[in-house]
Amino acid sequence: AGTDTEMNRTIDFPKDVDWKLIGRFTGDRGFADPSDIASAIAYVASDEAKRIHGSIFSVDQGMMAG
Repeated sequence: AGTDTEMNRTIDFPKDVDWKLIGRFTGDRGFADPSDIASAIAYVASDEAKRIHGSIFSVDQGMMAG
């Protein structure tokens, strides 16, 4: 899933782009907000996550879950 960044906002999609296909990669909710990524990082860096080791946190709207 993509993240709403300046780089992604400047993508010049062709006029005949298949938005249904794009939706397969961005999920039903569109691009993630950068604050979603920041929240995950803040959690992992916090004392609340002190017992978490060697885990993968996918902030991808469930795309990897299928």
